Amino acid sequence: MKFIKYLLLFLLIYLDPILIGGFKWAQIWKIIILVILFFYFSINKYKYNKFVSIYFLLAISSLINASIFESFIGEFGIFIKNLILPFILVFWINSKSNLNNFIKDFSVFIILSGIPFIFKLIPQLGGQYDLEIFGASLNIFSYTGLFQNPHAASIITAYATIVCFNFFKKAQKKGEKYFMLIVLIIGLILSVKTFVRTGLAMTIVGLLSNAIYGKSLTKILKFSPLFIVISVMLITYVSSNELLLNRLVGVNKYQTTMDINTVSSGRLDIWESSLKSYTKNYNPIELFFGLGENLLKKRNKQDVGREFVTHNGFLDMLITNGILGLIIYILFVKKWYYSLKNKAKLINSKNIHVRISISIFFMYLTFMMLQGGPLIYDSIFIAYSIITVSSNLKKTTT
Repeated sequence: MKFIKYLLLFLLIYLDPILIGGFKWAQIWKIIILVILFFYFSINKYKYNKFVSIYFLLAISSLINASIFESFIGEFGIFIKNLILPFILVFWINSKSNLNNFIKDFSVFIILSGIPFIFKLIPQLGGQYDLEIFGASLNIFSYTGLFQNPHAASIITAYATIVCFNFFKKAQKKGEKYFMLIVLIIGLILSVKTFVRTGLAMTIVGLLSNAIYGKSLTKILKFSPLFIVISVMLITYVSSNELLLNRLVGVNKYQTTMDINTVSSGRLDIWESSLKSYTKNYNPIELFFGLGENLLKKRNKQDVGREFVTHNGFLDMLITNGILGLIIYILFVKKWYYSLKNKAKLINSKNIHVRISISIFFMYLTFMMLQGGPLIYDSIFIAYSIITVSSNLKKTTT
């Protein structure tokens, strides 16, 4: 039964890019689910917590900006994406299903779903990196799997890999331990094959936070020789892989020398341009409520020639949602962090689900620093972390 459910999920996600009546299948099925959940919650009593309230306010703030009248459909689409996390939270808070088993099964599914693509049994839909400019041969491709683009694939694979790493450590039975080890290795291979620096950085941060958080300096120093050996192995591997090295430092056939711009993929220029766009008119409405994504892209095109968002989630929050949106977002992150900290003290920071939640938090911060933006499937991991560490649920009276 479980196999059939995940097979259906595979097909559901795989067909995401297919157009039906001018709309992507991805948009159709996700909107249908959100509508069903909305009506379900509106006619039934349900529990919720402060995370739901805060993020719902953040979603509303994303709809109130300087772009709303010029590009309502685009801004409304972002609003819908921002509703996904609070809806998942409410659904799971009120669900009787075992969330701990689900996150394990879902992570294994994310990783194993990549096997038919790696062996080219079925084609990858969506866009891929042009790796030839980094020195790749024609038979080398970037992994996108079910997720239409390398960035999305890299980010969700990173989360799934860290979850599987924790279940590998926790496994008692020999068969389960070997199975989780195989899944973990596949996850690491897929992460590398995306050739996306954000996902690789998230994986490293996830492993480090898992190993270090809550440990004394003495214990950390005790394992420092192992960290050094692993670091040397990673550096040796990367330096011997010209394609991966070129991708990591941004060197290609059009940019043959390495500098801060190639390493950051031009992010510093984009951040500077975006901040100038935000403060361009010193308009109080734009400063407080934000430019919105449409206006930001338009102004960046005038300054740097391309319709960029900032590629930094914190700057995006300020520039597109304004001071109001940034304040709400900081409240959300702050509450998440202190809930993690308190839960780790109350239960035990060695608890597998607390350890996973800690890693997800720091991986999320890494993602926001290097990329940002609302994604779909990573909301499942974020919701898992929040529900694991949150308490004091409130019940509606409707």
